[in-house]
Amino acid sequence: MRKRTPALLLVGFLVSALSWPACGGGTTSPDVEAPAPTPETTPLPLVTTAYGLTIPLVGGQASTLDALWFSRGLSGAVGGSTRTTVTVEPNPNRDLNMFFGESEVLGLGATWRASAWMAAVVSSLLLGVDISDYRFTYGAGGRIDGPSAGGLLTMATLAGLLGKGIDPQMTMTGSINPDGTIGPVGGVIQKLDGAKAAGK
Repeated sequence: MRKRTPALLLVGFLVSALSWPACGGGTTSPDVEAPAPTPETTPLPLVTTAYGLTIPLVGGQASTLDALWFSRGLSGAVGGSTRTTVTVEPNPNRDLNMFFGESEVLGLGATWRASAWMAAVVSSLLLGVDISDYRFTYGAGGRIDGPSAGGLLTMATLAGLLGKGIDPQMTMTGSINPDGTIGPVGGVIQKLDGAKAAGK
């Protein structure tokens, strides 16, 4: 039996969280001449990943997610979720740009930003696309830091590159490593409480 690589497992999880769009075509009446292709009927561009998976690739999709967090205070550890947005757009200028949206000064910590960078790099490598062909925007409300949104940001970035959204009932936690594996997860019990409170 062939061993599945961690990166392929991440792509497999993405497939389960998304539904592929219909790829062009349509039927016409035999008495009517077929219309010229339009954006709605033109097949989506396809790309073959390093793992031999052929997928439609469009870009320009925004995803809204609930990233899980936990913190420790005087009353103990608590968990919750923060609304997070990820947008992937075509970048005709082909200059590498990463944008961050904050609702307050220094709201996004350095580790959170590094996780977003890693999400864009890993996603581009997994799909075999040039990272400079796209513009990535990551945003979150309030003050948030830590690496554990990395896996979720990667999922949303992959979805954006594929032109799809993510099932609003799902979330995940865990840092993203350069090889596409999910790293350590802290505060799992509290994050489960946060996921439940968010209706996940």
